[in-house]
Amino acid sequence: MRIPLLLVRGRAQRASPADTPRKRHLLRFLSSPKFRNPLPHPARVAVLSQRCSGRNLRVFQSTESLAIGAFRPEILAAPLSMLRELSESVSVSKALVVFTDRCSSPLTQATRDWLWQRFAVPCFEQLLDASGQVIAEECQVHDGLHVLRMEATSGTLTTAECDCGRTEPRLK
Repeated sequence: MRIPLLLVRGRAQRASPADTPRKRHLLRFLSSPKFRNPLPHPARVAVLSQRCSGRNLRVFQSTESLAIGAFRPEILAAPLSMLRELSESVSVSKALVVFTDRCSSPLTQATRDWLWQRFAVPCFEQLLDASGQVIAEECQVHDGLHVLRMEATSGTLTTAECDCGRTEPRLK
């Protein structure tokens, strides 16, 4: 009988046939970018079109609006275009997370106003790199994006301490 090898943290390990599917699932989970909750407390999160992992989180396709509604998310995280598509069929109770990247423009005040009128919850912008990792994120003060990875960002930075208490440089 052949015993399969699994790659765990860059090292090959022997795995028994009984636990191979579980470890494969665990490896897929660990390889996904971790969702960064903008709120200080846990919440049920629905993520669209972005592969990520986290507690109380479920990833959906944009065409699954009925399943998203049945999940009753407290936070909905998606690119702006998908939030526009779902604005009539999905509601959330705590917050929106809008994924942006270098190709999309940052959220404007008019867009924030529209999101507030439709969902009636605060929205937080998160800037993603090509692999889906968060490289800058907005805090509850909404005064720029806190830079998490300097080498991956470009734009006007301020080093003044934010009113939220965080000291990372911010994209303005």
